[in-house]
Amino acid sequence: MKKIMVNQRNKEENQLDSVTLKKLKRETKGITLIALVVTIIVLLILAGIAISLTIGQNGIINRAKDAVEIYEDAGIREKEGLNDLAGEIDKHANAGISNDKNRYQDMINKYTNLQELLYTARSGLSDIFSKLQNIRMELLEVKQSNDENGEHQNAVNQYLSEIDNVANTVSYDNIYLLNGFLETPFVEEIDDYNWTLQIDGCKTEDLGINNLNVSDENNIQKIEETISQINLLRSYCGAKLSQVELLVEIYSAANDIINQNYDLEKTKQEIAKQTLNQFINIFASEKQLIEQVESGMMTDDDIENFQEEANALLEVIDIIANNIKINSEHILNGDFAQVPNVNLNALGKNGEKLEVKLDSTENRNTSLSNIEDAEVIINGIIGSL
Repeated sequence: MKKIMVNQRNKEENQLDSVTLKKLKRETKGITLIALVVTIIVLLILAGIAISLTIGQNGIINRAKDAVEIYEDAGIREKEGLNDLAGEIDKHANAGISNDKNRYQDMINKYTNLQELLYTARSGLSDIFSKLQNIRMELLEVKQSNDENGEHQNAVNQYLSEIDNVANTVSYDNIYLLNGFLETPFVEEIDDYNWTLQIDGCKTEDLGINNLNVSDENNIQKIEETISQINLLRSYCGAKLSQVELLVEIYSAANDIINQNYDLEKTKQEIAKQTLNQFINIFASEKQLIEQVESGMMTDDDIENFQEEANALLEVIDIIANNIKINSEHILNGDFAQVPNVNLNALGKNGEKLEVKLDSTENRNTSLSNIEDAEVIINGIIGSL
């Protein structure tokens, strides 16, 4: 009986477990469907959000496009800014070069005027020189003949009067050149350089021949000394004229380069090369003067005339080296990185200024050696540009 009851209980428990299992299965199946639906809904929402974030108006793609456009715009603006900056730099540089055009033309005009002044002065001095030669001839005729002195005295007096007339009237641009006005040096300010000219008075009183008596034989020596004095003045004006002509040539060449509208650095280089080649030409002229004096039979006056020419030409190197500049920067005095200082002090030896001395064979040989050394320096600089 007891065994039957146990079996009956077990059977009931098994039936209960079967019912419970089926219920659980149904409950489990229901939860899975709901979860699946919820999951799908969530996924759809997330997909919608993802799509919106990706391709929407404020989506990643549009924002990426916007970022690319902003980056490109920034690059364009940066490039434009750099171009504007470069343009401003060029503008200021070109403005400086444009100012240089005016400055160089002004210098050319001033030196051209000085050319005319020197032409006029030298012409007047040549006229006086000629009249002094005539006076000398009159005095020699008196000495060598037994003619009456009256006629010769009248001729001499006439020449003296004509000399005074030349001295008192020769002028340029309201500047009287031979009447003693230029005994105080005439100064023409040209850019940063003060060009000077000094000419002693050439009136007969200044020359000490205003009361010349043809019967006094000592006056022949006096006239010869006066002729030498006027000849030296004439040579001085001729040397200054050569100097000014060369300055006009150098500044004109520089101005032509400026008008080529190169960039600033190339403009400096071209002017430096052009000008340094002119220095080589000056050295060639100096060597020629040295050789002429060395090889010829020359008087002291002749050598002094050549010395004036040598000094005036060498001075051009100093004038140019210390004053030629572009956009306020000197080109040949060491400021421009590509060219060292090339003025006469820099080109000389042992701290001494480069110069040419023609008064003795020893000095001429030394001068020739120094010029040749300076020539090597300048050629080296030209080759480096």
